[in-house]
Amino acid sequence: MENTDSSKKIAKNTILLYTRQVVVLFLNLYIVRQVLYVLGETDYGVYTVVAGIVTMFSIFSGALSGACQRFFSYDLGKKEYASLSCNFSAVIIIHLIACVIIFLLTESVGLWYVLNELSIPDGRYNAAILVYQSSIIVLVMTIAITPYIAIVLANEDMHIFAIISVIEAGFKFLSITIVSFCPGDRLIMYSASFVIVELFVVAAYYYTRKKKYKRIKFVRNYNGNNFREILSFVGWNMFGASIYPLKNQGINVIYNQIFGTGIIPGRGVAASVNSAVTSFYTNFSNAIKPQIVKRYAADGIDGVKNIVYASSKVTYFLMFAIMFPFIAEMDTILWLWLGYVPQYAIVFSQLSLVETLIYSISDSLSSLIDATGKIKKYQLAVGGVQLCNLPLTTILVHYVDNPILAYVIAIFLAIISTLVGVTIVSELTGLQTKEFIFRVIIRLVSASIIPIVLIIIIKYLWIIKGWMIIPTYLVLEVILVIVFYVVCFNRREKDFLRGFLRFNRG
Repeated sequence: MENTDSSKKIAKNTILLYTRQVVVLFLNLYIVRQVLYVLGETDYGVYTVVAGIVTMFSIFSGALSGACQRFFSYDLGKKEYASLSCNFSAVIIIHLIACVIIFLLTESVGLWYVLNELSIPDGRYNAAILVYQSSIIVLVMTIAITPYIAIVLANEDMHIFAIISVIEAGFKFLSITIVSFCPGDRLIMYSASFVIVELFVVAAYYYTRKKKYKRIKFVRNYNGNNFREILSFVGWNMFGASIYPLKNQGINVIYNQIFGTGIIPGRGVAASVNSAVTSFYTNFSNAIKPQIVKRYAADGIDGVKNIVYASSKVTYFLMFAIMFPFIAEMDTILWLWLGYVPQYAIVFSQLSLVETLIYSISDSLSSLIDATGKIKKYQLAVGGVQLCNLPLTTILVHYVDNPILAYVIAIFLAIISTLVGVTIVSELTGLQTKEFIFRVIIRLVSASIIPIVLIIIIKYLWIIKGWMIIPTYLVLEVILVIVFYVVCFNRREKDFLRGFLRFNRG
């Protein structure tokens, strides 16, 4: 991270994204609480399962978004603006094709599954279908606007992304508030409100691209080779992006059949908690990913290696700092947040955060692989390990009658997946496996031991209650920062962090 301007840009964008996330987080926490209260446990379970079927098809959106950002950032790093317009035009065509494919799949295979396989309470079939149709409309619009969002992120204009995201969350907050006072079927009204909110998002990003990025235009004579390269990247990225939603929704369906709908709200709450906490560290990740791609495009592996090491450490540290008080006080947090805590929600949420913490180590490695464009082997190897979640859970749950099993398997496979990913990245980029393990993984694990021991002592030997919880965890966070700063970061990385803090004070 030698480049001062890059460091300042990363710092500025991280601050913007964190500010955005704080606002969005508190709005979303209230929204989930209100949704559970307004809809009730049964309708909330219906919404989680039915909308989750559409979420399985959102792998197209995630894969396409990753491809857009990679190619746009690479062109910006090379300063090839003609190529950027060609790639933009190609991804517009690809996204329109994807919208048609997704619409056909969701209205055929997906709809059949909802009607014939899901366990839906009596009297809620019509509402479930309307929820499903609303979710399809939202997904299609999300895919259609993805290239426009990618242009904003590739240009690192995070203030635009932050503003639109906050307004979007505000509209969702307003929607559930209005629904809570309206007579009629609240599940239907709530799902329909998401369509209106998404229309605003589409209009906002389309207007932004048209007014701010006039240099980027739709051209008819885009390069056919670029089109094929993007499609190849999208295909393998889609394979990797499909693992997580397929795993989660697949387990939802299995648990729905074995344990009934009562277990699903707990998984829904765990997913919301994981999404809220994870979004904090992904803000830094989103701020630094364009820099990794641009620096690799300009200077190759030698120019980006130190960024990757530092990014892995900071990403893990941010996740750990936010995660460990959540895990320790999950029962209190969920009670304060939801009022009523669904069955297994506490332990599901705790284990889900541990899984995500492990994956955070390799987040920057994924960005590096994207920068090279050589993602096939990485996605096959890492995705292959992660795919084992579903069959292992399907088989073992019949022998171990405990819904916690799925999370234990996921944590074990997350460790294996991370080690496999490091090995593959080493083969494809020249990044040394041993160097990454010693400079990153071992240091991170070592730094994690002291805070974990302290929290165990506090929880089981010195029971804290009432207002003492806040100062206790503030002290623990200070200790955590000191430990990670001393143990994890080398001199160059400490210089970057000090520069980051000076930027914040400025």
